[in-house]
Amino acid sequence: MKKYLSDAEVAVLSQKIHRGQTTADGGPYYLHPEAVSEIAVGFARDALKSGACDLLLRDFSPAEIISITFQASRLHDTFEDQPRRANPEKFLRLGVHPEVVKRVTMLTRTEGMPYGEEILHISQDVIATFCKRGDLCHNSRAERVATLLPSRDISRVLAAQQKYLLSYLFLSGALPREQYVEFAKSF
Repeated sequence: MKKYLSDAEVAVLSQKIHRGQTTADGGPYYLHPEAVSEIAVGFARDALKSGACDLLLRDFSPAEIISITFQASRLHDTFEDQPRRANPEKFLRLGVHPEVVKRVTMLTRTEGMPYGEEILHISQDVIATFCKRGDLCHNSRAERVATLLPSRDISRVLAAQQKYLLSYLFLSGALPREQYVEFAKSF
């Protein structure tokens, strides 16, 4: 039986990949995937408690759902931000579980694909949705937005925040798909 990386090993891998990378406010970037994983795992736990993951339980145990969510959210920006250090083939060779690699690939921006289409694609997978919702929550924090304002055009920052909010509402089930598709045309 193949041994895959543990949650702790993936956390270390994420830190190594993001070493030297900083956030818009100058902080260490690895803190972002750490925070996203905490938020995403919370969403997964809530969904498991409410029965919203029943279909997923046919393929995975609750512990596996939590672990895949944790690992995918820890690695969610790696392919996009650090392509020399991280890619699907390298992760598989390192022992990252194929289900994690699948979600990280889903969460990676595809060149030329409109943002709204990417969100619609992510919405087809429950675990990727937990991860993206966590990412959207963390990216939309008021203190983060406040650090962006001095160096960026406020209209661009507000447009991004609107896109994040509408995407979060759709992925949370609070905004119907048809409405999201209409809004996403303006992204």
